[in-house]
Amino acid sequence: PIWAEASAITRNLAGLGLSYAGIFLVIALASALLKAGRIRPSASRKIVHISVAHWWLLMMATMDTLWIALIGPVSFIVLNALSLRLRLFKAMEDPRPSRNYGTVYFPISLLVLVLACYARFMPLWVGGIGILIMGWGDGLAALLGEHFGRANTRIFGSVKSAVGAAAMFGASFAVTFAMGLAFDPAAGLGAHLMRAAATAVFATLVELLTPFGVDNITVPILSAFFYQYVAAGPGLSPFLIAAGANALFAFAGWRVGGVDAGGAITGMAVGTGILAGAGLPAFVLLGAFFFSSITLGRLGKGRRDEAALVVQKGGRRDPFQVLANGGAAFASALAYALSRHPAALVACGVALAEATADTWASEVGVLSPLRPRSILTGKLLPAGASGGVSWLGTFASLAGAALIALIFGLGYAGILGYADAYKAALWVLGGGFIGAIVDSLLGASIQAQYRCSHSGRLTERPATQGARNALQHGFAWVGNDAVNFLSSASVALGAGFLWKVLA
Repeated sequence: PIWAEASAITRNLAGLGLSYAGIFLVIALASALLKAGRIRPSASRKIVHISVAHWWLLMMATMDTLWIALIGPVSFIVLNALSLRLRLFKAMEDPRPSRNYGTVYFPISLLVLVLACYARFMPLWVGGIGILIMGWGDGLAALLGEHFGRANTRIFGSVKSAVGAAAMFGASFAVTFAMGLAFDPAAGLGAHLMRAAATAVFATLVELLTPFGVDNITVPILSAFFYQYVAAGPGLSPFLIAAGANALFAFAGWRVGGVDAGGAITGMAVGTGILAGAGLPAFVLLGAFFFSSITLGRLGKGRRDEAALVVQKGGRRDPFQVLANGGAAFASALAYALSRHPAALVACGVALAEATADTWASEVGVLSPLRPRSILTGKLLPAGASGGVSWLGTFASLAGAALIALIFGLGYAGILGYADAYKAALWVLGGGFIGAIVDSLLGASIQAQYRCSHSGRLTERPATQGARNALQHGFAWVGNDAVNFLSSASVALGAGFLWKVLA
């Protein structure tokens, strides 16, 4: 036993030494190629990025002692942070002035997944799926997207390309499929193909939608947990069906001009979560909200052009608008998937009813022959101004909430029972209408309102034709998207809590 224990420690330490030697060798080779002008800085960073991901395989083969397995990730968190500050390893640093903390985030992911695997949340090889997806998927997406990407779109501040997304999907699929066959052959070829497809879709969406450059944390960790608890479990088929349906849904929305490319991708992710989490009725609710809003938005072009000078955004919905209107429903649907509590369904319905009521009020209210008045002061406002209400817009708001409530009651009667479904539908109607009022109150009080520097009109736009507008009231950091999210989330949370307590 003593010799066996000594041999195991020796093997672990040898693996640790090999991991350091391998990583520093890759950095040295990338540095030499960079210095010789054979590769560009972006390519050298991704060569290191892809190569380092294979540390996980070396760790699996040689290290079975937790404290030794943690030495590498912890040490490279420190080393990479120093390199970022002092530029010690130029081959893996971003030459642009703004700092990219991806080299620090990657070993953080290694640390989290090592701990998760040793805590038995997942097998080691599943953690490897997340790390190798990050290495190969993100690395190839950046390299190919930079060289061949032409159709770029901006999502939450990051520029993405169709080529990069395709590379991310292909690499994620290949990694997941290969690891599954290697470590779980009993599952069968068909199962591994489906698991790989689902994980690749999920990882690609996470990579596309992660803001602030922290995808080196979100992609590996979330992909590994997704594989373990969704792709390799009973959630596989619902996810694939939801993702496929929402891909068509998002494409249709983009084709008819309802969303831009980034909004379509965000909508696909939100819709997939809603359908997979809360079922088909919630997906129908989402469709009713989205396509009715597009239809109403095309009425009365002359009055709408006047209102477009006031509102902060117009035309196709961008990712922020999609998340502002659908984020609370998405969270509620996931809460229902985890808890199976009817309160989460009510919250999801109320969130979508609020979004529909508010959007119908805005789209129909601008057609009113009478100018709206501030919900707080009663003063006349220009058409389309936040915080403004009119009788026509108010009736439209009530009608929008009623539509969602009717679909909710019919769709969930089989799940909640007819009596509870009827009662829940009334909650959805009331919560949606109240939420629209909350939206108007927030719009009239805390949302930023500016005085246009050209026309002198009240507007939500902080600048007009490059000239800054003067803030009249509200807070500059509170835009229309923030107001939409706050109103939707507040009434959804309130309705869900009250249903759980009172129902």
